[in-house]
Amino acid sequence: MADNTTGKVVVKAADLRASAGIAKGLGEELKAPVQNAVTTSETVAGQLTGWSIAGGLG
Repeated sequence: MADNTTGKVVVKAADLRASAGIAKGLGEELKAPVQNAVTTSETVAGQLTGWSIAGGLG
């Protein structure tokens, strides 16, 4: 948040910790679905060897 009198950016430690906690939680929540999507995409890419779309899926 900007301090209007000095023009400096002020970061409160509690706000930074709260944001970090949210980011960590999102990462943990999305880890399994993203890994499943990557695994599925790699599997399909292997099955489509020779097709132009295989490279994009890999």
